[in-house]
Amino acid sequence: ITNFNILTELHQLLINPLNNAIRYHQAMQLAMQDALTQLGNRRSFDEQLKRTMAQAARRHTRVGLILCDLNKFKAINDSFGHNAGDHVLRTIADRLQTSVRSADMAARLGGDEFAVLFAGMSDVEQLDKRMLAIDEAISAPIKIGDVSYIPSASLGYAIYPQDGADFNALVDAADSSMYRNKRQSRLA
Repeated sequence: ITNFNILTELHQLLINPLNNAIRYHQAMQLAMQDALTQLGNRRSFDEQLKRTMAQAARRHTRVGLILCDLNKFKAINDSFGHNAGDHVLRTIADRLQTSVRSADMAARLGGDEFAVLFAGMSDVEQLDKRMLAIDEAISAPIKIGDVSYIPSASLGYAIYPQDGADFNALVDAADSSMYRNKRQSRLA
């Protein structure tokens, strides 16, 4: 048997397992990524938050969590159509992604809700600065046809471990903070 024949046989033996491994990797990526925005989806966010909290517990560090809900987003879809709404969501996702460090994570939880996870937060002031930067990035105008739309969002945050010692408590604390801010902005 020549070297060519050996290589051909090896190729035949390895091609299917390699293709299966590639397909499996692609399927896992799709299962963890929001198709519209290319951010992590709810599943990947939940898993990453749990991992980050466990790592923070071992290292005695903090984790910052910001939840974001776009204000009056339904009006965009109703006034300009779902393609315009998708454009707004993709733009917001891009802005969130560029507002975080590579060690952090931005995710679309669903609809017009997003989350940003910050590993290794030092204090509340640091998280406040990040939240202000995110709010500024979100509120930059977005062109929808001939209209310049200025989005706004209600943001809320929580820090592990002081605001929540487990996954559910931390998410609930950030959620409560976000809805408290949403109610206050409606009163203003």
